[in-house]
Amino acid sequence: MSKPMGKMLKAGWIPLLWALMLPLACNPDQNEPTPEPEKKAVTYKVVAHRGGYLESGAPQCSIQGLTYSSIIGCYASECDIVPTKDGKALICHPDDNNRVNGFYPYEKTLAEIRAAGKLKNNEDIPIMEDFLDFLCNPEKNPRKMKVWIDTKAWSNLSYTIAAINAAYDAIKARNAYDLCEFIIPQNASLFKMVRETDLFKENKCKVGFMASSPDGLLNPETFEGNMWHQVKYNAIFVDAAKFAPIDYISAGVPLSIWCCGSASSENTELIQKALPYYKNKYFKAMFVNYPQAAIKKIKAAGLDTESL
Repeated sequence: MSKPMGKMLKAGWIPLLWALMLPLACNPDQNEPTPEPEKKAVTYKVVAHRGGYLESGAPQCSIQGLTYSSIIGCYASECDIVPTKDGKALICHPDDNNRVNGFYPYEKTLAEIRAAGKLKNNEDIPIMEDFLDFLCNPEKNPRKMKVWIDTKAWSNLSYTIAAINAAYDAIKARNAYDLCEFIIPQNASLFKMVRETDLFKENKCKVGFMASSPDGLLNPETFEGNMWHQVKYNAIFVDAAKFAPIDYISAGVPLSIWCCGSASSENTELIQKALPYYKNKYFKAMFVNYPQAAIKKIKAAGLDTESL
């Protein structure tokens, strides 16, 4: 072999291998983004609502949505949990009648619910253990993205507590406390009940208490341990708000702000209002339907210079 030919082969074998391998690695049915090249992996203070399903096209609360959120650099991907009859924390968002595959989930076993249908991408409806398999895998989750676990407030709150306990037991079995955070809907009775759970008493997972209206904002002095406040943007950025973001931040209370309307314009409004607080260590995250759009605005504002 001539020396020029040898040099060409040495210089070109890596791109050639990539060209051959990429078609095998990529699944055209998966609607997942190609991450933009970065000098270092940055994790952004952005949480993808139900895996960013409106932006990614992935089914709500799916492994595909979890993957999407991890690839683009989210701090966390949010999901909803409901209890099954046999004690599993089913990860899904019930329909408007609070049913999953036509059933009230607490009346059916996991096997019965799954037998009635899969997600649109042919995934089984996941349970907490399935999400933990992803989160605890450093190859799938290299940035150690977290999951935010939204506990739906059923009319019978014992179902809500059952879901919390089932999810927390799965987390405890994997020692995955640092990868899982809970958010509790605005409900005074539920807030009291949660304080009696192992989740709250053991103080190993962070717990966000939500406020969806100005009168639901909690006094910063009531926060302790791993608690944080999760508030809706039009509950705190209004004249009627009892407290402003600075009241929580100055008191050392972590604050996240959410807007999960379907319109991307609402996403933009939240980002514009939240960006001034982004670099403060007590600003926890913005929680949105369009996470990649939020990340682009964070980059445009020059706020992506440090990883979390």
